[in-house]
Amino acid sequence: MDSFHQIDTSINILAQRNKIAEKHYGSSKIQGIEILSYVNETIVHSLKINYYQGVCTGYRVLALHYSNIGSEEKALKYLLLCEEYIKNCNLEEINYAHLYNAYVVYYSDLIGDQEKAAYYCKLSIEKSETLDNKVMLMCSKACLGAIHLKLQNHEQGIELTNSTLIYYEAKNDHLSCMYCYNNLGEAYYNLNLIDKSILYYEKAYKLALEEQDIVIIEDSSIGLSRIYSKNGDFTKAIKLLEKTIQIAKDNKVVRVETNAIFELIDIYISKEDLNKAESLLVQSKKLVDEIHNRLVDLHYNERKAKIAEKLENFKEAYYSSLKCQELTKILESENARNISNNLLKTQLNKTRDRLETIFKIGRELTTMNVIDDVLIEVTQKLKKLMDVDFIGIGEIVNDSILFNHCYEEENFLTPVKYSLTDKNSFAVWSIEHQKELMLNDIESEYSLYIKETNIVNSTAMGNITHSLLYAPLIVKNEIIGVFTIQSYKKDAYSSEEFEIFKIIASYIAIAQVNAYQAEKLKNLSLIDTLTNLKNRSGFTSGFDKIVCNNFSIINSVSLIMLDLDHFKLINDNHGHMAGDLVLKKVGKLLSEYENSVDLVARIGGEEFAILIVNKSINFIRTLAEDIRYSFENTKVTYKNKQIKITTSIGVSYISVDKNKLSLFEELYYQADKALYSAKALGRNKVEFFNKKDTSN
Repeated sequence: MDSFHQIDTSINILAQRNKIAEKHYGSSKIQGIEILSYVNETIVHSLKINYYQGVCTGYRVLALHYSNIGSEEKALKYLLLCEEYIKNCNLEEINYAHLYNAYVVYYSDLIGDQEKAAYYCKLSIEKSETLDNKVMLMCSKACLGAIHLKLQNHEQGIELTNSTLIYYEAKNDHLSCMYCYNNLGEAYYNLNLIDKSILYYEKAYKLALEEQDIVIIEDSSIGLSRIYSKNGDFTKAIKLLEKTIQIAKDNKVVRVETNAIFELIDIYISKEDLNKAESLLVQSKKLVDEIHNRLVDLHYNERKAKIAEKLENFKEAYYSSLKCQELTKILESENARNISNNLLKTQLNKTRDRLETIFKIGRELTTMNVIDDVLIEVTQKLKKLMDVDFIGIGEIVNDSILFNHCYEEENFLTPVKYSLTDKNSFAVWSIEHQKELMLNDIESEYSLYIKETNIVNSTAMGNITHSLLYAPLIVKNEIIGVFTIQSYKKDAYSSEEFEIFKIIASYIAIAQVNAYQAEKLKNLSLIDTLTNLKNRSGFTSGFDKIVCNNFSIINSVSLIMLDLDHFKLINDNHGHMAGDLVLKKVGKLLSEYENSVDLVARIGGEEFAILIVNKSINFIRTLAEDIRYSFENTKVTYKNKQIKITTSIGVSYISVDKNKLSLFEELYYQADKALYSAKALGRNKVEFFNKKDTSN
């Protein structure tokens, strides 16, 4: 290629090639050239002229491509190569934000670990804010919104997605807009707001056809087909998916073609057209083998089991289920994640109605994030299969088992705790022996498991339990709790129902982990990942809880604001890595004061805040001076060089008037004024708010 001879021209060409490749990862070709050849050629020419930025971007595009087509090993390989070039070649800091977003795609779309994806989203957001890069910041926020939606945190997800969509629409950024449209379509579908869902899915689909974005064509067409099917318009749904399959086939995007075929199979199963479903399943086998991905194998065998069950070929259903269980265990082991296993360990003589009910329970439970909702759903569905008078989920907390989610006669019950050493607890026995148990006559069978029965066979509402089932909740070989259903009747449960119960227990375990991860993600959004202190949102939220919600017992409120002196010079002289190291050190230093104060947070780049309530002004003065002194005597070593740090501190102190709520804004205003004074007086000082300063 003659155009590569001139260095400047070559760099521009290579940069443009990478930009084009970033828009087409997941496709088979770019400008008539196989995408892998296209990107690898760009990388080779970049290496020849020492254009390491081009190499780094090329590797990142390959990582995104392999994440999209389902190749975990290769995706991770190129992510690590990209990171290596950023570090070793001292590339611009913005590359870290791009890399973190690539990790988001890897963990969210390929691995299924939304918590890890959210972590990298946070890193990208913080890096973008530090670099004041609005474009990358909005991209990262859009990714975080998508993760919230995947975890069923609809309110937060929709809010983030809408805020980024406004920005992208103003910029006329079609590529980013269609991703937002698609995510909103899915969110509103999950909320059963069908009109809104169709509106956004159709917008996404139209733009995707114009841009020839195969991934969004897939996602939006699948979303629309589900709505059409839900409304009974199967013909429209089938035509749309057949068009997507043909587009994917023409572009040789095997993963998209396979996913669309799977969706089409589901429609034919729901229509009871099992011949077409079976024919498509056979057609998909070649594609599944070509992709060679365990998660895809899992989805294939799931549908194979469903079709076999519908045809009452229980032997085929049973062996397909075993295959899926095997794949699930491998995936959990390799990727440290939980797969929503919608498959059944069914016996040959189970009726089709029972199988369908279990499938519905599994599908619905593994998307729930609230355990109380899980209990209601399980109770309603299980009552179609067996006797359920009492149902409970216990969580292991330290050395106890806490039943804080119990449901009886349409009432939620008061939590009950048992020691893990309690020998009169069936729950403890199940956990200790890691086994399920079934009793159909507690009076005569209890002695096989516990010493006494008089304290365990009556429910919280005074009813006598005669039959019960228990199962430990196990995730990744770790017991996280226990699940039980109980009946007032004797001989309530058969061995067949016991097997069903075990399957439901596995779904309950997944639902419990999902609920925990959703709560953890919510808390993660209030933490600054660099310093591990609260961020600005965490600080304002904490202020509301500590001050506003307890105002009747608040006598005084103090706000200490700290600003690192000459922090910009640290970044300029030593680099942003050194600046990050200093901020981490500050976070560690301030965390040592957390037991003495009410709240500590990083509220800006190098700005920190401390909230203290009901302490004397002398205590505040001593504390502020102690913090200043600690900073003054702290040094950070970076590349064998010592970096001195000091801080300017502004303090506001308000004795609360019981007839008037002291607003956060008043505290902030006073502390900020005092901080300004501390800087004006030469920095490395503590200054309290003085009313005379208001004239400034």
